[in-house]
Amino acid sequence: MFEPEAIELIGQEGARLLTTIVRDAWDELHNQPLGLLARTRRQDMSDLMIQHANRRLLVHAQIELHVKDTIYWYVWDEIAAIRFKHHGRSGLTSNQSSGAQTVIAEQGTLPGLPQGLVYLSCGATLDRTETEITQVLLTKRSGRLNEWALDLDRLADGDFGPQTSPLPIVPNNSPTVGKIIPLRHSNGES
Repeated sequence: MFEPEAIELIGQEGARLLTTIVRDAWDELHNQPLGLLARTRRQDMSDLMIQHANRRLLVHAQIELHVKDTIYWYVWDEIAAIRFKHHGRSGLTSNQSSGAQTVIAEQGTLPGLPQGLVYLSCGATLDRTETEITQVLLTKRSGRLNEWALDLDRLADGDFGPQTSPLPIVPNNSPTVGKIIPLRHSNGES
């Protein structure tokens, strides 16, 4: 799945729904006494996102819940499976690979879920002090990097344009592989 297909699948209303889930979970987390919920703040946030997703997503006919190895996957139109997770400031999800993630990486699918799904993560990036949400993202990971990352706030506001800058393709035999290429300004200076 490419970024434009994800934008079409989720749409403006879906983006509003996902951002509301993440932001309401964040607000609820900050209204709880410390240590009331799970083990860590990230785990508490994940649990709250799942609770809000269960209330808000499962009322839609095109969304089904599949729980695999304690991981909640929200299958959207039998095209994509969305998991709610914490995203670091770089937009990447961060934790040890679960058994499910290992199976997805090896086989491309999870047993018990519809075949051919694209696996996505939805969550928030936080500011440097981790006191405010800076973005609500939907990401598609490829190996250790994001293939693309959608800013769901932008999509919810009606911005349907491309969001992820494509990486430059450098042929393996290029003399620039592994070298820093100085940027040239319009006046010819480096």
